[in-house]
Amino acid sequence: MRWSDGNTANPRTLVANRDYDIIAEFHHKTDTKQISVDSYYGETTGSGTYHLGELVEISVTPNEGFHMVHWDDDDNETDLVRRFYITRYTPRYFEAILESDATYHIRAVCEPEEAGAVTGCVEAAHYEDSVELDVTPAPGWKIVGWSDDPHFDGDHRDIDVYEDLDLVVYMEEIPDDEG
Repeated sequence: MRWSDGNTANPRTLVANRDYDIIAEFHHKTDTKQISVDSYYGETTGSGTYHLGELVEISVTPNEGFHMVHWDDDDNETDLVRRFYITRYTPRYFEAILESDATYHIRAVCEPEEAGAVTGCVEAAHYEDSVELDVTPAPGWKIVGWSDDPHFDGDHRDIDVYEDLDLVVYMEEIPDDEG
């Protein structure tokens, strides 16, 4: 609120020693909401401040080699462009979840081959997928290391996919006195 002569005092006291032509100027106060749109593998539009009830358009353009999976607030929403009206309950942050078009293989074998089996290998994992590998030693065999970590003798691995991966699980016969 301000007065037509630029004064913003409220309340304001006027001394009536002359004629005054002053008008109180009011501005309609509206609620606004800050919206952020983001994506790791693409360009987004639509971030900004919007008034309640305003129609908003957000969008993502995937980088080359990536495609749209969904928006983070709605697993079923796969459109590159979204339009919605701002409400009090509209989320403040929208992320376009994109995925690489490339696929990678995750393979593992036991050495020697008859010493056990590895399950969980995949031929078409996407970038940043998580793959679980499990080793089942054959009777009389134990794990002594992995090709990427010779000191790890565990039978379970969680692998985050960033490239093709070929692993070997080194096995050793259990001596009769350990069995």
